[in-house]
Amino acid sequence: MEAGDYTIEVKTLPPQPVVGIRTVTPVTRIGATLAEVLNEVMEYLEAQGVEPAGPPYNRYHGTSDEGIAMEAGFPVARALPGTERVLAGELPGGEVAVTWHMGPYAKLRDAYRALGLWLKANGREMAGSPWELYWTDPGEIGHPGLWKTEIYWPIGPPGG
Repeated sequence: MEAGDYTIEVKTLPPQPVVGIRTVTPVTRIGATLAEVLNEVMEYLEAQGVEPAGPPYNRYHGTSDEGIAMEAGFPVARALPGTERVLAGELPGGEVAVTWHMGPYAKLRDAYRALGLWLKANGREMAGSPWELYWTDPGEIGHPGLWKTEIYWPIGPPGG
């Protein structure tokens, strides 16, 4: 189904083990915080001798006066013990609305807007915090117009 420039799909996912760091950051520092956190989580994985099982993710858990509560890290093939700072967890299984965003991160809000319109038009409701998968490394591909981000938003049953 189309929502503006975005194609929205519904998928059913199994739970995905992850390791990540939760933090709160000002909106203006999301990118810098994400880079710092992902580097720290990657160092943890290297120390464990474990490769990520997919691209890095960032999950948003809400906002406050201090900024955006976010959790960023990597999927892993099996649950790991974590540390005081690097937490073991999982991205939830179940139905999700999914879309791709092509372009700079500053325009990701357009994809979220399209997902919100799709939810309303299809009688669906949010059922948890959304997350993003970053399929492009900005350090390797410097042109923001070529960046690919996949957005997942857990949804409840129709009419729920």
